[in-house]
Amino acid sequence: TVSIIQTILACIALVFCGVERYPISIYRSRKQMLRSKALSQEYKNDLAIERNSSQLVKRIKTTIAEYTEGLAIDAERSRASPGLGVKMLNLTYVLFSFLALLLHPLFYSVLLLDVIKTSEDLQNIISSVTLNLIQLFKTGLLGGIVMYFYAILGYLYFSDAYTSDNNLYCETLFHCFTSIINNGLRSGGGIGDVLDPATMDDGQYWGRYFYDFSFFVFCIIILLNIIFGIIIDTFAELRDRKKDRENNIRGKCFVCGLDKYEFDTKGNGWELHVYSEHNVYAYLNYLIYIQKKNINDCNAIEKRVKELMKLKDISFMPIQKSYVLDLKDGDDN
Repeated sequence: TVSIIQTILACIALVFCGVERYPISIYRSRKQMLRSKALSQEYKNDLAIERNSSQLVKRIKTTIAEYTEGLAIDAERSRASPGLGVKMLNLTYVLFSFLALLLHPLFYSVLLLDVIKTSEDLQNIISSVTLNLIQLFKTGLLGGIVMYFYAILGYLYFSDAYTSDNNLYCETLFHCFTSIINNGLRSGGGIGDVLDPATMDDGQYWGRYFYDFSFFVFCIIILLNIIFGIIIDTFAELRDRKKDRENNIRGKCFVCGLDKYEFDTKGNGWELHVYSEHNVYAYLNYLIYIQKKNINDCNAIEKRVKELMKLKDISFMPIQKSYVLDLKDGDDN
């Protein structure tokens, strides 16, 4: 009975996963496509005749609607065709679902990792490791070389201190190396915490002293903290980038890039600036209008803007400029 319930639940989970990850895109019908082409042709034929402002506003609205519809279709297509990474991740989820059905329910727990995709903070934690894999690998390789050196010293001079009572073995060099990795790194004081203690009567006391202490300094204090430092610094950098993006969105004009403080102290206020003076959607409407307009119907200014847009040059935008602030400065002077 339990197996049947698990099978049913797994099938339901797979169905919902497929619906979520591979949405069915409904594209425009042929009639709508023909109608869109007709509108586009009508736009080209009639724009040269219709010059008054009301007709131009209607044309702008029609163009924006067509452009928005195209963007929606492109977005649906992109969602319907996920990238290779998403496909591999979904395939991994399906694989673990089948493993849970066939082998052991423990594999269901892997599916809980999907929560990472819903949180940017969790993604930054993963990125703090993945972005520095090469650097972490080189540091770990250096640490492995250092511990191999200590394994050689332990095998040659201190093998008697590696006793099975402490889960340490040093019959061969390989056993010494694995014992150091397993017990030396997990001990707060290094390998000296798990080796049999040396006494003053023992002739190897000072050798063990420097052996234990140097392992603690180089492997525990330096190498491990270097690895932790790389991960923590990367996470802090990603967190600062996120904070800077949020501050830029809330405190800088998207169009001109000037700070909110400038408009609150010298202009007409921040909200009036972003919603009226430098309204993002008004600029977007203008750019779409210029892009769709025939160059033969453009005036001198529109032709110049159209040429700069083709060159991906945004010098026509009021970058670090505001008419209201310039006007206020002129009045003050």
